[in-house]
Amino acid sequence: MMKMIKWIAPALFATVLAACGGGGGNPGTTATGGGGTATPTVAVSLVDASGAATTSVTAGAAVTAKATVKDASGNPVSGAVVTFAGDSNAPLSFVPANGTALTGADGVATIQITPALSSSGAGTLTATAVVGTATAKGTTSYQVANAVANVVMLLDKNTLPNSGASNATLTLIAVDTANNVVPGAPVSVTTDANTVFTPGGTTTDANGKFTGTLSIGSDKTDRQVTITANVSGLVKKTTVSVVGSTLAVTSTPSVLTPGAAAKLTVRLTDSAGGVIPNSSVTITGDIPSLVGKSLTTDSNGNATVNFTAPATAGSYMVIAGGSGVTSSVSLQVGSGAAIPTAVIPAGAVASLSALPNVVAPNTTGSTTNQSQLRFLMIDSANKPVSNVRVRFDIVSTGLGSFDSTISSGTSTVYTNASGVATASFVPGATASATDGVQVRACWQASDFASTTTCTNSVNVTMTVASQALAISIGDDNKLQAGQGTYIKTFTVTVADAAGRPVAGAPVDIFLDIPFYEKGPYSFTTVSGSPTVTVTSLGMTYNNPPKVQPYQLNQDIPDATSEPLTIGERVTCINQDLNRNGVVDPGDIPTDTDGFGQFVLLPRKSDILISYSTPGVTTTNASGILLIQVEYSQRFATWLEYHIRASTSVSGSQGTAERAFVTDFIEGDDKNGSFLTQPYGIKSCSEAN
Repeated sequence: MMKMIKWIAPALFATVLAACGGGGGNPGTTATGGGGTATPTVAVSLVDASGAATTSVTAGAAVTAKATVKDASGNPVSGAVVTFAGDSNAPLSFVPANGTALTGADGVATIQITPALSSSGAGTLTATAVVGTATAKGTTSYQVANAVANVVMLLDKNTLPNSGASNATLTLIAVDTANNVVPGAPVSVTTDANTVFTPGGTTTDANGKFTGTLSIGSDKTDRQVTITANVSGLVKKTTVSVVGSTLAVTSTPSVLTPGAAAKLTVRLTDSAGGVIPNSSVTITGDIPSLVGKSLTTDSNGNATVNFTAPATAGSYMVIAGGSGVTSSVSLQVGSGAAIPTAVIPAGAVASLSALPNVVAPNTTGSTTNQSQLRFLMIDSANKPVSNVRVRFDIVSTGLGSFDSTISSGTSTVYTNASGVATASFVPGATASATDGVQVRACWQASDFASTTTCTNSVNVTMTVASQALAISIGDDNKLQAGQGTYIKTFTVTVADAAGRPVAGAPVDIFLDIPFYEKGPYSFTTVSGSPTVTVTSLGMTYNNPPKVQPYQLNQDIPDATSEPLTIGERVTCINQDLNRNGVVDPGDIPTDTDGFGQFVLLPRKSDILISYSTPGVTTTNASGILLIQVEYSQRFATWLEYHIRASTSVSGSQGTAERAFVTDFIEGDDKNGSFLTQPYGIKSCSEAN
């Protein structure tokens, strides 16, 4: 009996301890053990920028994780260090980066969370706190929204009239790495140059689309506007031009008397012919009494200034600049009859220059872009020759020439005391080839008999170059090893018609997989067939390649060819004919997944294209942007892919496309995973 009592007593004691809490704790709570107990708790929640509860974590959107720490009595615990940790299945990034925060007087610790790069799916967020000697944990679930891998940026127009008569509509389409649209992605858009942007929402809609409207505001200045869009942290830029300002310059009288008083009038109007009041106009040129004058247009868009004409007869250039445009006029001082015949000594040299010699085309009705033509005549002692009659004209007739004009028209311009006669070349709306525009200056000592007389002349060549006429995709012979992947870097270069780099050009990138291969990795030569030996792979193929050194396409018309029968791989066309990622009528799927549903080969995710520097989607100062392609090692040599890069700047567009085959790093052909065919060994029309 005593033995039984001795055995029961410890058991009862243990039961009493358990009832008091000494034998364990709440789930997720580590107890201290011994005679005392501590059962602190941690409650975890997520809130968005508005403070509303959420479970969605999206790149670029502010999500705050809150952990409320309480002691065993339910009182808030201040000064406790809380450590937050995401799920390895859907990794998170924290601000601060170490994922720790201190509780306040209310027992609450907060931290900002965003998805880690390439994170997706659902996960569990854990918050851990130490209270005294006890450790408590709390959890909550979260869902990482589809990451935005690219943004298509569209504008319904690239120029806006400065009359304010119309607006531009911006459309953004967010897609993930598989080019599927991403709904609910947060969007913010900013514009510069005194414009007004009206967003149609704050996130992409169910179709991954966002729209907004750009208006010029109250500023009628001709200018370039940069639109910057941030979609889930991915930044894209494009530009819109505001155009239409016109400056008309006249003098009273039209032919000036040497040394006499005169008046210069400028009139500033918009694209609809409406006046632009209260706008500054600056005067420069060859007349000293006008250089540096600053005027302000009145309520009728006019501004005037009095000046004294030069004492020496001749032609003088006056340039007015305001509202983002310039206009030049050649003023004649003294009548043609009053200007003496030029004395051109033997050995005198005439020259013609254009500054700049590469000029952008104007939009229809605009004269913003101009180049100054400068004729100079000096004698053998480098002294200027004055009073030489000069007439400028455009000799070439092609693009960049036929719609361009000379500011002096067919009028005669006279060299001044510095031996200089000037006019402006005003390009039209078309671009030329490099050095595709030829301008001539006809000259002689006395007045021209007609507007076609040209006994002596000098020429200069020019280029009317629109932006981003050329875009190229380049690569080298290097391949980088990733985490079980290969990474190939490409260089996108953007240049104008003059071959100059275009900085800040937005570049959109796209990748397509038109063909994939099936069959054995190694081949046997079929007797009598022509062969192509690929040294880098140590393989012999039976027919010449179509695109790249080891890409076979000869069996595409005969998709029923059996690779093992003919002794070589066969090339199959992409089963997703319209590339929408969905099995549609007309597609040619062969394989099924574990649920018996058809799958399309190859998968869009078999090769990924991205910008080498996340968020950098425009060319640098050298007109260069780096992009990259990444694919699993198992797909090396089995896929043909096409890269397309396109850009649009100031209304000009350029597109480049190149075809490649997935390659491998030398040495991996000994035991690389691509030695096993990823798409099977049967014909294109059979499942594997």
